Amino acid sequence: MALDWDVLLDGVSIKEQIESFQITESKGAYARELILSAADPSFYDQFDFLIFPQLRVEVKTKNGDDWVSQGMFYIEQPPVSATPDSTLSQGVWGRSETAKAGPPFAVKVSKEWGLDTTCHAIMTEMAGLCGLSINFEMDDYTVYAGSYAVESAYPIDVISELATFAGGYVGCNTDGELVIRNNVFHPAAADHTVTDIDIADISESIEYPEWGNRILISSAGSESSTSVELTVLDDSDCLPADGISTGTIFAFVSDQDGAIADNTMVHWTCEDGITLGSTDTPTGEYLMSGGIYNADNYHKVTVEFLIKSVVGIWAYTDAAHENNYWDESKTGCVFEGNEIAVHDPFTYCDQTLVISYITEGCAVNTVTAGNTAFDVSVTAECAGASATMDIKLGNTCACGSSLNAKMSGNGVCFGNCAQVLAWATINNRPALGYTVNFDKDGCGSMQTKSKVLGYVDVYAELAGVSHNMPGVPQVTTSMPIAEDTVPRVYRHSSTNDDRYESHDGNIINLNKDYDTGTEMLVYYTAAGATTAPWCPYESNVSDEEYLSGCSATITITMADGTEAGLSTTVSGTAINCDIIDDEDGPIPDEPPTPLPEPDPNPDPWYPIIPDPGLPSPGDEEIPAPGDGEGGGSLFPGEGDGSVSPGLGTGDDSGDDGSDGSGGDAGAGDLGVGTKYKDPPIDLTPGPITPCDAMILSKMASYDNLMGDDREKMRFGVSSASDCPDQACTCSEICDSEIHEKGNTYDYSKTLHEQASDAYDAYSAGYYEEFNRLQEEHMAECEAKCEQVREEECSDCVISGPEVLAPGESAEYVCSDGTVGMITMPEGACGTQEFTLGCCTFEVRSTDGHYEWISSDTWSGNCQSISYLCDYFDSEPNKAGSYCYGHVACVWTYPTTEDPCQGAAGPIDCANGEGCDQGEGYEILNTGFNCYQWVC
Repeated sequence: MALDWDVLLDGVSIKEQIESFQITESKGAYARELILSAADPSFYDQFDFLIFPQLRVEVKTKNGDDWVSQGMFYIEQPPVSATPDSTLSQGVWGRSETAKAGPPFAVKVSKEWGLDTTCHAIMTEMAGLCGLSINFEMDDYTVYAGSYAVESAYPIDVISELATFAGGYVGCNTDGELVIRNNVFHPAAADHTVTDIDIADISESIEYPEWGNRILISSAGSESSTSVELTVLDDSDCLPADGISTGTIFAFVSDQDGAIADNTMVHWTCEDGITLGSTDTPTGEYLMSGGIYNADNYHKVTVEFLIKSVVGIWAYTDAAHENNYWDESKTGCVFEGNEIAVHDPFTYCDQTLVISYITEGCAVNTVTAGNTAFDVSVTAECAGASATMDIKLGNTCACGSSLNAKMSGNGVCFGNCAQVLAWATINNRPALGYTVNFDKDGCGSMQTKSKVLGYVDVYAELAGVSHNMPGVPQVTTSMPIAEDTVPRVYRHSSTNDDRYESHDGNIINLNKDYDTGTEMLVYYTAAGATTAPWCPYESNVSDEEYLSGCSATITITMADGTEAGLSTTVSGTAINCDIIDDEDGPIPDEPPTPLPEPDPNPDPWYPIIPDPGLPSPGDEEIPAPGDGEGGGSLFPGEGDGSVSPGLGTGDDSGDDGSDGSGGDAGAGDLGVGTKYKDPPIDLTPGPITPCDAMILSKMASYDNLMGDDREKMRFGVSSASDCPDQACTCSEICDSEIHEKGNTYDYSKTLHEQASDAYDAYSAGYYEEFNRLQEEHMAECEAKCEQVREEECSDCVISGPEVLAPGESAEYVCSDGTVGMITMPEGACGTQEFTLGCCTFEVRSTDGHYEWISSDTWSGNCQSISYLCDYFDSEPNKAGSYCYGHVACVWTYPTTEDPCQGAAGPIDCANGEGCDQGEGYEILNTGFNCYQWVC
């Protein structure tokens, strides 16, 4: 019997280079292993182990006159034998084609089978994902809907687990197919025995040499197959059931050769409850931009999807993308499937990388959520293969929700308000349009019982620097950052450099490194948030509470689709600031020194006596509080906090001397318990005007407010009731800020400090710069004041659909910035009234129609017509009844005079206006029709 063998590399025999080979197959192994040992050292130069393995080697054995293929093999790595004295390569090692079902070739799968199916069907689906076919020697069984799911498992893991459930195992054959076999269990003792005389036939088996394969299997061609994989980006499989939210869904189609050809049509279907953007979409390229991955080793990284081309690979710390690891001109920069190999090694074997690449075989579609909260399946089908995934609508149990709140400041004086800030997420997204309810237990009152979550500007939120990603300083905001907005991050003061680099979610990367824990100031717009004032006025607390102080617990709740809903609490404390003296310590919101009567001619605000001033803060230094030297007056805003220039140089003891002697703390009186220092000169305050009172109130409450509420308080329009009679002009407000702080509230440095940054103090250039900055900052402050007042006091305007069907929802935006979802009630007929923010508006239901109820005609003249009911133009879908009156006059006057100021011909008179019946006019007809809206 003729026995022989051959090894082919890329279809060419290399038998002369081979010293020996060994093929191994083990029970339960899904691929066969091959080791080739070469007699020729140059043999190893034909393999580059830095690139992705290719199916290159075929082994054949000869039995008689027939050559039998033992299969195609990948050459994956050199096996190495290590001893204390040497390390020796023992040839090359690889596996058969069925290795594609596991790492490093296959893509991990996450899926739940939501419909009844079978074990064989799932196994065939998994094999198809890898371009493999599968043979079954094991019986099939039913897998019921929702009873089986996998998370980040290789296809071979799924196949092996399902085979194990039925007492089977996975094998393979030389055709490149997976085989599912039954375990054969032998009894412990034979049922009976036979003797030699009973043997009727003896079968001989072929004995191969040690280097040969002991399994004789005939070859056959492999079958092609198509697979479809569905996925989403940015959590698009979790959507609110609001009728407007959309998500993007991807179908990746592949066959045994990789991604399917472009422009192959994918057919989409879905259950009722969502709307697909299209029922058929073509496959093609798609850019996966800026994904974050960790390297597999120093030269390899794996991405989610099949790669058509690589755009770039950068270290996460390389924010400017200066060093691209991907350079296809270099040997070893290759990709295969969803794996990328590079020539230059990464810095770390698990380095965090940013990768942009183009995938192929991708069909893209959109889904729009309906108004009913339940899970809806979407199916994509191509070339007989299909995949299904669930889109979860309003399913907070599966997608998650949260509600948080905090109170501004540590306490508040009676007569002032503290803000309760609430924010929430639904389906891991800002809960825009959801309503939160406020319930108080304790003193004071809530100014509102419910608010719709929208956007809140957050000023100077403290956030500590972290280094969760090595080499990348980051801060995390407490609330979600609104889309299409760019946060700002500063150290100490917003006049320092902005340290924002980029952000993802509520994590912000900084462009400068700091020690872990360093506190930064973050300015951003929060999404899914709102504020509500808690006001402990004297009128709504008892006498005992007013004297001793009181507290309240505010409970914030929100419906999120779960039975319990969401709930959180915050606490507030109020005290009587009038009865506090020096021994009681600082009060929670003690106002700065009250406003003395200002100099009627304050410009220019130069020092009366030249003063050395303060050192200008360097980069990211804390702005100095202003501790001026000498006995003269200070620059505006420096020193003791007085709000008029040239007043006060003493220390905090309340005296007018630098040593703390002389003068009584609290001298001077603007009301019970109010204290300020005696000025170094005799300046008796005048009477408190309404503008003074407004400014004092602002100084007392400004730090307890946040976002828009803070700006409204600053400019005297905390509510719409402040609009008709504004106590201060914008110029007066901005002028007082410069007296108080040495600059407007928009800047942390004083005008003196800013002018000193550019010029030597007291030089001619300094005074010129001081004047320029003062004019510029005043104009900026006044413009902002006018804008805030216009937004708060202008008529509320709503934008959104004018008509909704019963049960239909839509987003509406009020001109005060409030955003919310409005749903037309089921069974609503005619016009319905809604309130959102400051806007009260009507939306018409499509249900119902008009029916005629009466009409009449009469004669008369245009002046004497009397209508039986009010006239107005027809307005579709308005509930109730209306009458439409019409008068037609004909001008017959023969001269050129025009007694009705109209042209010759019929004149329509609405409400009897527009023409008088006189000489030359006669009535054509006069009448009315009345209609009733019927549901």
